[in-house]
Amino acid sequence: GKKLSRAPLPELPAQLKNLQSVGRNYVGATMESSVIFRDFVASRARRAANVFGGDEAHAAWECLLENPEVVRKVYLELCEDYDAERLPELCCHINDILVTNTTTPFFELRERAAYLRTLVEHGSSMSEEHLHRWDAAPYPTRESLEIDALDMLVQALPRCKGAPRSVLELAGLAEKHECNICLLRAVKLASDEQIAAGEPTVRFLFRGPCRHGLCEDCARRDAQRQLPGVARDITAAASRGELKCVVCSAAVEWPGRRSAPYIYEEADGSKGTGPLPGGGSLLDLTRYLLPKALVGGPITPEKARVLEKCHRFPLYVAARSGCSTTAISKLIDAFPAAASEPCSGNGQLPLHGAALISTSHEVVEALIRAHPDGLTAQDY
Repeated sequence: GKKLSRAPLPELPAQLKNLQSVGRNYVGATMESSVIFRDFVASRARRAANVFGGDEAHAAWECLLENPEVVRKVYLELCEDYDAERLPELCCHINDILVTNTTTPFFELRERAAYLRTLVEHGSSMSEEHLHRWDAAPYPTRESLEIDALDMLVQALPRCKGAPRSVLELAGLAEKHECNICLLRAVKLASDEQIAAGEPTVRFLFRGPCRHGLCEDCARRDAQRQLPGVARDITAAASRGELKCVVCSAAVEWPGRRSAPYIYEEADGSKGTGPLPGGGSLLDLTRYLLPKALVGGPITPEKARVLEKCHRFPLYVAARSGCSTTAISKLIDAFPAAASEPCSGNGQLPLHGAALISTSHEVVEALIRAHPDGLTAQDY
């Protein structure tokens, strides 16, 4: 049969046509531009085309329309990037492309995404070159504004309530419900009946901008490790860029988005209901760094009375680890006297240890109830 020829490529805007490629950069007659790369994103233009111009485009645009506060934040960020006093014409264009109160919201951006999708579907080396030029749209131009707007809207999708997972997966932004520290994995959303029955569950924190997931327990302990002594003001420290992602080292927010409760399994595939791995002594601090559902099993009155050489009971070790209220409460129930026993090395009570490192008010309050005199006791 006769071989079908590809449709002609749509015309490139003059600002992009006049760019000359020099490696991964482009040089124009009056300005320079570099391709903007995001981690794990080979082409911003291609991703925008797939998300807002492909099969899931309708779902993606509808998601944004249902989350006007997210679109508003993108609008403000673009206005900041394209200074209104210096670039009034482009700032007017921001209003045009992000308007939602019309019969066809985001009309110009929809058209641009469809145009970029045409380049993706063309599949030729020339169309790839055109996409690459869109990635390098020189700032400040209408082209750079449009590609920035599409890219920022894609990046904003995880902040949208009810964002379809199919859209997030297409954007490469689907949140994996897996802890990047202890490797605990979500199996399925916990039902109301499972929660009421006391089945162990876990919640995950997804902290922007990278949104790499951690289980809530590991996230808190990692924050305590990175910000020692900062017990009640982690949010402020994170806003100053002091809290880093354990995966990519990006500065992250606190606490980020908290997931619904999930039934989970361990990294080895076992269901998250078993005893603490290894059993044995409760004096090993690393045991309290495991998810709280794994800590309670081995706590018995006999084990809670075991002393370390520095006269430290498991309650003190647990308090200094920043562990969960559940573990602290079980240790107090198993051996209440440990709350009033100071460590022979520094005179600290479990309350002192928790006050130094814990971010949980409930932990501190449980230790105060167990030993009220600890509020006035001094270490040495």
